[in-house]
Amino acid sequence: MVSIMKVVIFLGPYRNLTTLWSAVFASHPQAIVLNHSTPQLDEQVSSIVESKYDYSEVLQCLLAAVGQEYKTIENSHALRIDTADPKLRSLYCKWSPLQQSPSHIIWKDSGRLTKEFRVRPGSLQKFILAYPQIQFLFPLRNPLDVVISNVDKDLYLDAYDYSGTGYYEFADWYIDVFNWFLEWRRQEPRRFSHLATPTQKTLSQTLGWLGLPVFIDWIRDTVEAFDVKETNYSNPKLASYLKQNLKCSVNL
Repeated sequence: MVSIMKVVIFLGPYRNLTTLWSAVFASHPQAIVLNHSTPQLDEQVSSIVESKYDYSEVLQCLLAAVGQEYKTIENSHALRIDTADPKLRSLYCKWSPLQQSPSHIIWKDSGRLTKEFRVRPGSLQKFILAYPQIQFLFPLRNPLDVVISNVDKDLYLDAYDYSGTGYYEFADWYIDVFNWFLEWRRQEPRRFSHLATPTQKTLSQTLGWLGLPVFIDWIRDTVEAFDVKETNYSNPKLASYLKQNLKCSVNL
């Protein structure tokens, strides 16, 4: 199993629907999710990012972490029985028991990995050459929500090595990260893609892009279960600032 598994890495900030999308992929019969790192994996991340291991060793590190992580995807707020959306939990309970010989592992630690690649010049170029089996996804949430949620929650800013204060400074950081990802997507369209609110067509395309089996009933169930909770964030000036400075059209 290890020799044929593919790795999918989430990039971008936290508070960006990574847990929701991880729950979706965890329900797919041929995918497993690494929700949180372990102390041992934390020590190995820099070496992985710097391509110091061969691919089989990377897989062994990640699979070992899946078995040891302190908070599995099943216990995340997206799937835990006391906090989960009933439709999403039903999707997971219906489809995940069908898992046999998973072919993909989703590495969810987007903020940490984004920081690691960006603080080590040349590491991502070297990484994609060293590991052709690995692809990258950037979940998309309304950028205004991402910025305000990160600054207000203040839980993950240290993980980015971010020392700024206020919405506009974090907006500049987010714009830089997002445009950095878009440039990689332009250069390597087979390795980098984004995740927006799914339709049956776009989800089928994403599965095909990843090389995951396209189960029509699973896609239908996923589209019905995918629900982004509304926020009360309102900041027209900040929204305008984000829209003007992002390289692509975004829904604000």
